[in-house]
Amino acid sequence: MVDHSQRGFWEGIPVEPLINGPQFSSPSFSPVSNHLAFVGSNSMGKFLFLYDFEKLVQLSHEFPLSTGTAYGGGTYCWGEKGNKIFFSSKGMPYSISIDGGIPEPLRAIRNAFHFAPSSGRNKVVWSIEHADHMKLAIQTPQSIEWIPCDDHFQYDASINLQNGSIAFHAWSYPYMSWDRSRILLWDGTRLIPIVDENDVSVCQPRFSPDGHHLAFISDKSGWFNLWIANSDGSEPRQLLNLEEEMAYPTWVTGNVNFVWTPDSTGIFFTRIHKGFYSLAYSDLDGNLEDLPLPKGEYSQLTISPDGRFLAYQFSDHKTPGNIEIYDLQEGRRSMVFKGGVSMEKYRFAAPVPFEFPTNDGMTAHALAYFIPDDDGRIHNAPTLFLIHGGPTGMSRNKFNATIQYFTSRGWLVVAVNHRGSAGYGRDYRQMLNGKWGVYDVEDTVDCKSYLVQQEMTDPNKCAIMGGSAGGYTTLLTLIRYKQAMKAGVNLFGVTDLFTLANETHFLEAQYDTMLIGGLPECAPTYFERSPIFHAEEIEVPLLVLQGGKDPVVVPSQSERLVKKVKGTVEYKLYEEEGHGFTKKETLLDMYPRIDRFLIHHVLYCIP
Repeated sequence: MVDHSQRGFWEGIPVEPLINGPQFSSPSFSPVSNHLAFVGSNSMGKFLFLYDFEKLVQLSHEFPLSTGTAYGGGTYCWGEKGNKIFFSSKGMPYSISIDGGIPEPLRAIRNAFHFAPSSGRNKVVWSIEHADHMKLAIQTPQSIEWIPCDDHFQYDASINLQNGSIAFHAWSYPYMSWDRSRILLWDGTRLIPIVDENDVSVCQPRFSPDGHHLAFISDKSGWFNLWIANSDGSEPRQLLNLEEEMAYPTWVTGNVNFVWTPDSTGIFFTRIHKGFYSLAYSDLDGNLEDLPLPKGEYSQLTISPDGRFLAYQFSDHKTPGNIEIYDLQEGRRSMVFKGGVSMEKYRFAAPVPFEFPTNDGMTAHALAYFIPDDDGRIHNAPTLFLIHGGPTGMSRNKFNATIQYFTSRGWLVVAVNHRGSAGYGRDYRQMLNGKWGVYDVEDTVDCKSYLVQQEMTDPNKCAIMGGSAGGYTTLLTLIRYKQAMKAGVNLFGVTDLFTLANETHFLEAQYDTMLIGGLPECAPTYFERSPIFHAEEIEVPLLVLQGGKDPVVVPSQSERLVKKVKGTVEYKLYEEEGHGFTKKETLLDMYPRIDRFLIHHVLYCIP
């Protein structure tokens, strides 16, 4: 029986099982055999593993894999003959035999970061990252050549195995990939635009194995749906017209939300509906079939060359992250590599999607997580509003240690997918352009009002927490709606939009141009929406956590904020952390620290 009066004080799930154990990602079948490679992560880094349906071996023992951009990305690819794997370690290119041994260093471009390789036709295409630009390099045994493209960002090269042409995803400032981007084709002599339209975003170009078709994801219909064209890009057509997304916005290289069948007659792909993923199949006529698998988050799809096995990365509210192999012939999961540690004895909260009205007559979205009362509902509970990052991000049905830590202690945790979030179509996603710092804040407060009306939330026991862009929303909510929350937790949140524009990393250097407007003409708006210039108005207790090596939100943003807040403020700098906290010692300190803070200032209401 649940003791309603003690919500927030339950013993809950300890930190250790929530954060311990290996993490698995990026499965990829060999192009010629049922060898499955994937990435395993531990405290020493990310390493290659190989499974041949009989044994599992680790390949890259002393060579941790490296990814590009501040948020990661592609790490490795198979050679076309299936006897070696190309990968990046500490930014340098290598190959390694599937029989193991010492990786072989490849010819490298000086002063550049190599990652996200793609192989075929006796060449490897590498993403080459410098501090202020990206390029695609074609590496053969004899030479290294550049694809002559001037776009600021060039992602996800796909090689046509029949004629050697290369399709890739590109975009330039001031746009982010989900605002406007294009697909280009390099045929060895000229660069041909395949998809290049205003107000259209595309991603993940991928040739069919027979080389006859090019598939990609486009939001021309208003939703990220599958399209196919001839291999030269001609006669593009929408394969499926669904009012749901088939991909997450492109923040990193190497996303695989769909995969061709080996005989090029169909495509397996992800479906995303209100934060819940599923897997489906379509033939080239658009005949759709859903796979009988549980809802969760599916990513990094790969299929065996005989067409029998589909592998993917899977997570849900109680699963930290598995690599699973699904037998398409027998219709069952045939192998699961489990991430994390065993947590069967603990009770986890599943997400419940809901919609709520905004103050201007529109609709926004959220996911509610809670351990129910005896009647199956939740009543007047202490509530933690969790704001995702991005801000073009999405709270979705995947494992989240923060959510489970606090729901297991009795909190109602509400993950707000405010206007501007991904997963609800292009129109919803674009709503935040020009309105960052407005809709995200208002939607959070309106979400609270709705839950109070539904008698789910205790209006006097509410807190707000977010990281990065979510931290920014947290701070502005405390500034503008002083009575809405009893406390706030800001994890490496944006505080100064001027500093963000001038000092953040290459990928997001002009993100704020779309979200707020350009400088100098929009300087008054930057001032108005920068928490640093209004920090003295924060009246409720605030906890600020910051990484000392954060390249996105530099530490000075948090340090200046803490000095200006006149009320109760606690600050902790984790010296070795970047943008997002991953180290075990950090997490062991962070979760109890936040718990103590919320108990003291929200549940006890001590100023």
